[in-house]
Amino acid sequence: MLLACLVIGGLAAYYLGYRAGVIAAGAAFALFVTADVVPVLSFWLYAAVGVGVLGLCTFGPKFQKETHKQKMLGLGRDAAKKLFKLIRR
Repeated sequence: MLLACLVIGGLAAYYLGYRAGVIAAGAAFALFVTADVVPVLSFWLYAAVGVGVLGLCTFGPKFQKETHKQKMLGLGRDAAKKLFKLIRR
């Protein structure tokens, strides 16, 4: 349970930042503790955590901030596209 919270927090911190990672780990821990205390809700709470992790893995890269290296690669790719477009004419 604690390992899963750390993985969720690390994944959220990687994509969204340190503060969001801490909040995600805390929320996951609270959901896991609630699932242990109230067994009737455990399936739905685990499903909520699973959907959250799936959403983070799916949409996390879209929210990730570009680094300087990625910006430079993007500029190079754009310049290459313009060059090839100019050559084709």
